[in-house]
Amino acid sequence: MQSIAMTEPGDKKDNTVFKPTAFLRLQRAWFSLDPFITGIFRCLPKLLNAIAFRSLARVFGVHSVAVDGDRGTIFGSPLDLGVFGEYLRTRTYAPKLVNFILGFFRERGQGTFIDVGANIGLVTVPMARAGMTCIAFEPDPDNFRFLERNIRESGAAERVTAHNVALFDRATELRFERSGWNFGDHRVRNPAGSGSGIVGEQHRSVIAVVAKRLDDLVSPAALKKPVVIKMDTEGSEVNIFRGGRAAISAADLVIFEFSPYVIRRLGEDENELIRFAEEHFRTGFVLHHDNEHRDIVFQDIRDVVRRLRAFSKSVTGIDHVDVFLAK
Repeated sequence: MQSIAMTEPGDKKDNTVFKPTAFLRLQRAWFSLDPFITGIFRCLPKLLNAIAFRSLARVFGVHSVAVDGDRGTIFGSPLDLGVFGEYLRTRTYAPKLVNFILGFFRERGQGTFIDVGANIGLVTVPMARAGMTCIAFEPDPDNFRFLERNIRESGAAERVTAHNVALFDRATELRFERSGWNFGDHRVRNPAGSGSGIVGEQHRSVIAVVAKRLDDLVSPAALKKPVVIKMDTEGSEVNIFRGGRAAISAADLVIFEFSPYVIRRLGEDENELIRFAEEHFRTGFVLHHDNEHRDIVFQDIRDVVRRLRAFSKSVTGIDHVDVFLAK
């Protein structure tokens, strides 16, 4: 950096010399090393980069970041290594699921998409942009703030109604335990039992959230057809089916996560979901991570029921499958 002598017209020459401070020297060194350091980070696994980014965000008090990807610019918490973390690392989220739902609507016409456990809107936003009428439910207050912002920024806010409530089998107030690192893994805590669990749920912070019944909030007759319901609620599915029997049984397509561990932890029986599927739907598909690259081809509901019962009997730990049900 050159030394600079300051003079004014008509004044005597000022021979004062300004030298770079230590901070400016450090800044200059950083700029010269920046391409090298960036290259190192790009060579590291993306998950390590996300963890490092999360730590820096915590140190510097960063609460919100924006990431550009195939859902557009999405805002989320840098502390979330789950749903938003996936978008941060891959610039997409659940592309197979989203493309399947969009294809379903293209074949049958623009209808209604109900997103139960909408998180920050990574499934709701593309549905709204594609012209669907959307109803989104998200109980966590932080996720809900990002959901509202992402809906607003998407340019399709007039097509989305968002509710900051949990869906359940009755109107009540629930204890809601929050994961500190995966903001898509927040769960309702069993009112009758402890919060202990195989992934350390007993250490989670707990807040109170308002819960309502789906059938009290939507009328099947008033929904524009076809109706698609996507449900990802970490164990509350049995309770939501009970409180939304009319709406769910009238849907043209229902997609939900089937995880016996989290259902049982809430004190419920996953076989209630299997019986509901058998009673109200004719076809379906079970998607496990072992066959996640297979095409989604619907089978007779009896085959789906057999697979779910076999999975329920054999599953250990927190393994799960995604279930697709159609009329």
